[in-house]
Amino acid sequence: MLFGSGQLLDATKYFIILPDGIGHGKSSKPSDGLHAKFPRYTYDDMIKAQYEVLTKKLGVNHLRLVMGTSMGGMQTWVWAEMYPDFMDALMPLASNPVEIAGRNRIWRFMAIDAIKSDPDWMGGEYKTQPVRSLTTAQDLLLLAGSAPLNWQAVAPTRAAAEKFYLDRFKPARRATGRERSHLSARCVTRIQSGAQAGIDQGPARRYQFRG
Repeated sequence: MLFGSGQLLDATKYFIILPDGIGHGKSSKPSDGLHAKFPRYTYDDMIKAQYEVLTKKLGVNHLRLVMGTSMGGMQTWVWAEMYPDFMDALMPLASNPVEIAGRNRIWRFMAIDAIKSDPDWMGGEYKTQPVRSLTTAQDLLLLAGSAPLNWQAVAPTRAAAEKFYLDRFKPARRATGRERSHLSARCVTRIQSGAQAGIDQGPARRYQFRG
């Protein structure tokens, strides 16, 4: 409902841009062919790329709002640091402008280590998509992003819990690329992607951008 009439991001009033960050969605990413040879990048690089798109491709010289959740929130903090005068307001959600450490960094490092320790990883130049290390990485991601109370409600018994996992998550995991799991976990050593920007453009204009 965020984009409905009268809502916070009213699409009849604001020109809304939803970018894909480098390495995500339809943007350039390791799975396009370079695999582990894909250039190392940080949130700074993502924000610079978005700034280039805004200013040189879309002709935008000022934003009404930069907003993002979780990794998008982290990216919002970087917008504030790199281009503090480019927007009227920032709204980082579910994020803090601090180094990723503690449990957050440890589970990510576990995922990276699982993939890099797999003999079939071959330094990133793997020939097939074996599931051994990917299983570990994706299961860690699944746990880190889960809601314990909700899972207890939908799977209140041992049998229900196992069926919940096997039916819902195991099949979906097969579609995820190994190097994406590895590089996504590695990139958050800095801070990462998904910010949304709202620009006041009048009632008649709507736009969704996939970077």
